[in-house]
Amino acid sequence: MNRIIQLFLSLLAGFMLIACSNEDEPVMAPTEALPLTVEVSETPMTDADTGQPVNVSRRGSVITIDNLSSFSMNYTEGYKYDFSKGGTGWSTNSWPGSVAHETAIDFYAYTGGTFYWNSGSPYVSFTVEGDPSSQKDLLVAKTTTSYNACSGKVPLSFNHACAAVLFNVQITNTLFTNINNLTVNSIVLQNVNSSGQYHYADNSWKSIGTPANYTLNNSNITVTTSSQQLTCGHLFMIPQTLGDGVKLVITYAFSGQTKTTAEILLNGRTWEVGKRYTYNIRLGTNLIK
Repeated sequence: MNRIIQLFLSLLAGFMLIACSNEDEPVMAPTEALPLTVEVSETPMTDADTGQPVNVSRRGSVITIDNLSSFSMNYTEGYKYDFSKGGTGWSTNSWPGSVAHETAIDFYAYTGGTFYWNSGSPYVSFTVEGDPSSQKDLLVAKTTTSYNACSGKVPLSFNHACAAVLFNVQITNTLFTNINNLTVNSIVLQNVNSSGQYHYADNSWKSIGTPANYTLNNSNITVTTSSQQLTCGHLFMIPQTLGDGVKLVITYAFSGQTKTTAEILLNGRTWEVGKRYTYNIRLGTNLIK
């Protein structure tokens, strides 16, 4: 009987030791290098007047998934990935090795500017190029997923973070009757804020500032009664409400002129994220003298 009791106590002690060992054993996060790839799509920019999708591509501007060739993506401040597109698709990186496969994490993608983690409230600091021909749209994307949920392929739906602005110009029939065609030497957009911070949390811009001027045509143009697009094409601007000093300054020439410049105020207008705005400049006898 004593033997049976001793055997039972020995088995019970062994069982308790195993149970305690299993309970105290730390759960290790995966450390193997798992592949991280991306699958990209795009939400088109919309026309501010019609609400319809528009194509605002020009030159080499990075504004559609079709011509998007590279972008960066962050998971926290320390994990930054750079992706490029080649003949076989997007490049491959490695999933964060310290994160468990079932843990959902946030990824933040962007095509330009400088990314700041900002203690978990990330934003991209972005400045518009001074030369309109060098400007590129800013595309951004945010997604939350785990390795198990997406099998290592992160889905990114890019949105347009800037506003696109387009200018057309023509003269009125009355002005044409008076002076025939008009030579415009330059059209300059003045005092527009050129820098800001795009915040992912609420799709908004903050810390907007740095007024700048943009020359919208790079040579003399002959303006007629037919509307023509300025040579700059689309400008990709920081979304903002235009202040009191924002205006178009037009320098022109024609036979018998008494003035050399005209100004059109744009203050009070608002440019929103992901929208295209078209301005049709009609020059008449009230401006051109």
